Amino acid sequence: MKMKKQIANIFKNSKIVFIGVGNILRKDDGVGPYVASGAMRAAPCVNKNYNFIDAGEAPENYIGSIAAYKPDAAVIIDALHFKAAPGAMEIINADKARKTTFSTHGMPLELFAQRLKEAANAKIFLLGIQPASLNLSEGLTRPVKIAADRLIKLICEEMKNA
Repeated sequence: MKMKKQIANIFKNSKIVFIGVGNILRKDDGVGPYVASGAMRAAPCVNKNYNFIDAGEAPENYIGSIAAYKPDAAVIIDALHFKAAPGAMEIINADKARKTTFSTHGMPLELFAQRLKEAANAKIFLLGIQPASLNLSEGLTRPVKIAADRLIKLICEEMKNA
């Protein structure tokens, strides 16, 4: 229920970009791209106010195009370690990312978030999903896939209601 309220609060912003970050060849690290592409396919009313980007392992390559889109808010979706059960989801303030999470990417998410905030002048949210495995293998583990599918459903419901 907490996640549903947090997602609803994000949708109070009129123009939102969802950025899926991760490596699909490292099990649950692919959750960000899975959610971004899944929501894009499932969203019944995608319009100019909502954008979904599968940024893979190099989200910094999208800063310019995200800034040009001029979002009010950006939601970075990634597998993040925050000492919870696999599949647990948490939305955290991008400024606190370094203190509470561990990302699996070359460019730290807090640096990406900072640069994105400067370039796009938008509110930045990190939506982390606790991974179960980051082994070299494709596909999400069961608890992470269940969480990701639930998140896609929440995003789509909020898009209908917005």
